[in-house]
Amino acid sequence: MTLNPSSEVPLFRQLVEQIKGLIDQGHLKPGDSLPSVRTLAKSLDVNPMTISKSISLLTDEGWLTYRRGQPSRVALTLPQNSGEGWLTPALKEVVIRAKQLNTPKEKVAELLEQVWQEEL
Repeated sequence: MTLNPSSEVPLFRQLVEQIKGLIDQGHLKPGDSLPSVRTLAKSLDVNPMTISKSISLLTDEGWLTYRRGQPSRVALTLPQNSGEGWLTPALKEVVIRAKQLNTPKEKVAELLEQVWQEEL
């Protein structure tokens, strides 16, 4: 995981979306445990409170389970529509950039269609 401190998206939100993406893509499976808050904070070079806030939000949304003294784990039952959760922040970044560049919505849609048609 990597966080972009210069992004308009807050660090805790970036982390939330990246963890959701890892779950959606199967890199983290139900029951898998996450590293400790301190370990994540150190590896990502952020304040432990940022990690705690992300984990708390993911727990509240049903993505993770947490018990005091134990590692956070991916929930055994994930929220509905979980597969789309990681797309929203990426699309928001595109919209923010497009607006900054005064790019018309129609042009963004056209570019999205071109990228969609590419073989990745």
